[in-house]
Amino acid sequence: MNQTVDFPNKTNAVVSLPLRFVLIIPFVFQIFLAVGLTGLFALRNGRKAVDNLVNQLQEKVTEEVEQHIDNHLALPQQINETNASLIQRNLLDLEDRESVQRHFWNQLQIYGEYTDYIYIGYAEGGFDMATLEANDKSTIQFSETLSAGKSLIYSVDKNGYPDQYIDSYDYDSRGRPWFKGAVEKRATFWSNAYLSKQIIPNFATTVSLPVYKDNGELLGVVANDIYLTGISDFLKDLKIGKTGKLFIVENTGFLLGTSTEDPTYFRPDETAPAEQILANDSSSEWIKESTLYLESQLGDLNRIKVPQRFQWQFAGETYFLLVTPIRNEQGLNWSVISLIPRSDFMAEIEANTRQTIILCVASLFIATVSGILTARWISKSVKLVSTTAKDLSEGNLDVKVPTQSLQELDILAQSFNAMSHQLKASFNSLELANLELENRVQERTIELEKEKERSEQLLRNVLPETIAEQLKENQDAIAEHYDEVTILFADIVGFTSLAERLAPLELVNLLNQIFSQFDSLVESLGLEKIKTIGDAYMVAAGLPMHREDHVQVIAQMGLAMLDIIESYRRENNSDLQIRIGMNTGMVVAGVIGTKKFIYDLWGDTVNVASRMESSGEAGRIHVTQAVYEKLQDIYHLELRGLVEIKGKGEMQTYWLLEKKSVEI
Repeated sequence: MNQTVDFPNKTNAVVSLPLRFVLIIPFVFQIFLAVGLTGLFALRNGRKAVDNLVNQLQEKVTEEVEQHIDNHLALPQQINETNASLIQRNLLDLEDRESVQRHFWNQLQIYGEYTDYIYIGYAEGGFDMATLEANDKSTIQFSETLSAGKSLIYSVDKNGYPDQYIDSYDYDSRGRPWFKGAVEKRATFWSNAYLSKQIIPNFATTVSLPVYKDNGELLGVVANDIYLTGISDFLKDLKIGKTGKLFIVENTGFLLGTSTEDPTYFRPDETAPAEQILANDSSSEWIKESTLYLESQLGDLNRIKVPQRFQWQFAGETYFLLVTPIRNEQGLNWSVISLIPRSDFMAEIEANTRQTIILCVASLFIATVSGILTARWISKSVKLVSTTAKDLSEGNLDVKVPTQSLQELDILAQSFNAMSHQLKASFNSLELANLELENRVQERTIELEKEKERSEQLLRNVLPETIAEQLKENQDAIAEHYDEVTILFADIVGFTSLAERLAPLELVNLLNQIFSQFDSLVESLGLEKIKTIGDAYMVAAGLPMHREDHVQVIAQMGLAMLDIIESYRRENNSDLQIRIGMNTGMVVAGVIGTKKFIYDLWGDTVNVASRMESSGEAGRIHVTQAVYEKLQDIYHLELRGLVEIKGKGEMQTYWLLEKKSVEI
């Protein structure tokens, strides 16, 4: 049967494109777009990753410097506080001046590595002083009376008693900056740094503390001079990336130390005394130019209250520049400035980017040639099928579409050949397809239910169950106030040096091994793990559900953590240790934000717990007075004494030792 099919006439002109063109152009465009975007995002992500890495490195190095400075400067304050306490308790009699002088001399025998002058200036202007000179010879210097006036210098014998007269001079302690500063502040006072008068000068600073009677009458000012050489030596041992550098500037603008061998003082001539160098006038270009840049951006380094970051162009390089203030209420006012060139981290990334671009261009060329050849092959087969289809539409039903090498075109040919049969069977196929679709929908529904259960389980692993339920009901910010919560912070001691010795995978495995045991403790004790940040571990008790024994159970957790570390040390012959800090009190806890939910705590209680850890000692649990009052009847605790806590001042703290045995 021949039947002719009439095709409608084209009344509107339609632009028709060759199949070869339609296949090649989009294919090549997609490859070009994918290659270009891949290279662009690779470079941008590489730069972003480098920026984050450098920021973390600078923060870690600056934190080490701050910690070292805090530790180094703690001793002179302790010496002054000890002497003031002895005087106020009448254990050091100021009327027995010979005993005062010998007491200072004895302290020099212990602390001579850090200070060579320990003394007291009396309210009337006189003074008593013990010194350790450059030739390791000791002297005793004192005014003839407690009033200002003639002062004498004596050498001392091996027992610290005055031996031979050396010289005399007039002196009034009341006019000295260290005396006036302490009296004005009525507290510890730090003088500006200065250079000692030795052949090889050392930076030093004077730390003074006023001493009063119970009625408020001034007895005098105790003081000592401490060398800052140890800080410079520490800076030179720092490794800041490949070529990173760091220096410290005082509020006066003078350099105090650098991580390089650049000079921090100069002599106008060989016989002249050494003079300090202003950072913005240093002979070292990188110190001078970076200081001038910061002054142009900030106006005055003394005005900054929090760390400031900059990207600075110098000598054709981009430097990451971080300035961090070190301040205290007693007058200490320094700035730590670190610089790391981007090239320390970007050189390899940029080389890989160039190789990626070359490979992408080569791939684009190969893909284009391949696309052209493939398009020719496909268009030839399509043209054969379309010619046969046209014959069929004109009524030539005897024409058969030949078998095609391409599967899709072969299916099309078979469709033309068996169209009538397929049309008849299409209804049965449609019914079967509907049934299969229903089965698939049911299977998919079951899969979605399982996925929902897995998602909810994951949410319960990240957040407390009650918080997770609230979050599912309402995704607004969740915050609750808790009157009694105990918090524990733990931090691995020496993590930076450990990270330098171990490969990254070994370091992660070590942390996972230890923190997994901590997690088991948390689960067995019914505590709430808050988070881990690097090598730090934070856990709390008393939330989100209140429990009466929140302090005791956190104490139990801390002691168990020390046991875990001790077991690891024995089994692995390791020197690994942790510091632990505890505090109890009021907090606010909850979940904020809309992305990457995390359950966190806020409040002064959290800050003090963190300070307990950072100011503690390796292998010990450092606790506050509030924790002591809760545990003193159940646990053995040891008084540590008054400790200067950053941001809080002096606090009475204790060491948690062990649980008391039950008496039967």
